[in-house]
Amino acid sequence: MNTCRRLQLHVMLGFSLLSGIHAAITADQAKEGATGAPPAAARAPGKRHGTEKQTPEVQRYMARIFDPGKYEHSCHATNPAEFTAWQSSARAALAELVRLPTIRADAAGFKPRATLLPAIDDLGAYTRQEGRLETEPDVAIHFWLLKPKGAGPFPLAIISNGHGPSRGAAGIYGSEAAKRHILAEDRDVGIQAVSRGFIALVPSTRGIGEDPEAFALADLDGRNGGKSCIAHNWHAIAAGRTMMGERVWDIMKFIDWATALPEVDAKTIFMTGNSGGGMLTTYAAALDERISIASPSSSFDDFFAPAGNLTHCQCNHFPGMVRFGQFWDIAGLIAPRPLLTVTGIKDPAHPVKETRHAAEEVKRIYSAAGVPDRYEHQFGPEGHRFYKNLMWDFVSKTLGRDLR
Repeated sequence: MNTCRRLQLHVMLGFSLLSGIHAAITADQAKEGATGAPPAAARAPGKRHGTEKQTPEVQRYMARIFDPGKYEHSCHATNPAEFTAWQSSARAALAELVRLPTIRADAAGFKPRATLLPAIDDLGAYTRQEGRLETEPDVAIHFWLLKPKGAGPFPLAIISNGHGPSRGAAGIYGSEAAKRHILAEDRDVGIQAVSRGFIALVPSTRGIGEDPEAFALADLDGRNGGKSCIAHNWHAIAAGRTMMGERVWDIMKFIDWATALPEVDAKTIFMTGNSGGGMLTTYAAALDERISIASPSSSFDDFFAPAGNLTHCQCNHFPGMVRFGQFWDIAGLIAPRPLLTVTGIKDPAHPVKETRHAAEEVKRIYSAAGVPDRYEHQFGPEGHRFYKNLMWDFVSKTLGRDLR
């Protein structure tokens, strides 16, 4: 019997592909389209990110091309053996879809190079240093490295940013107002991690033009609404690559570099990120088994909004994405490793009904893998932000020590 639930009615309502997904994004916020009213209790057409339902003929067209019956790698497993077989084939298919083999071939023979700036900030119990890692020819990814004092080895925490500066996670604030905002929304995650005994690695996510440190392709002619992330993704796709694949590649190269450091305990690699950083966390953990704990924040539900449009920023999209399966299938690839997904109860970008349904599907996949207790979804009391208490409670339970 097919144990996978089928996508609900909102898929059948159609969507306007690749348009109207973002809300305004401020320089100090990592938000991906967090505007609009939450949906009604029923999955009826309505406004979401400013998008209303399509015309009837477009609805029929989209219902046909996005028919869940056409999913090629959705999880139908009911036991650990079936799960293992599914995971092996689905992970390989996802790697191909985000074009990791192409990116790897493009970088063939290249050895990534890290450059650390000589200045080291002594911040009492830990230090902070700035650097760049060239992950492929001509692509140098900026990062902050925060290290506890002592010999180690220390577990590693990777913090990925969404649409906003990465520096806040490393405790660098552009103004007092920015500092208040970052601390109020628990966005200083690198500081949180290093204060709990992790080496914290804060790379700048590729393609995020709102991050002054990021490697990003500019939308020079404004065809993509001035959004560098969308312009970058289209150029990557035109070259037979995807930006999600490039971002995952960067994380893989950072893990290669960091785990070669003598002070890093490679057995424990925790990754988290908010909004677009949460999307990258999910994909990176799905594709790289070295990530031992993952907690994507303010990024998790299903691929579709109630009106039928794709939920996440276009920079997270790639050809064949929905033909692969649903977002919960990608999250399910992380099993049996511990996974916590977190969303705010007031976050209109990720409504409660859709999020609960997606979480149930991930729980089903983890149950098939034989480890239902290793997945949790938690709702924070507010909106599109980090929730450090929920996150560190989960990491504490996972590692068996109090990090709260």
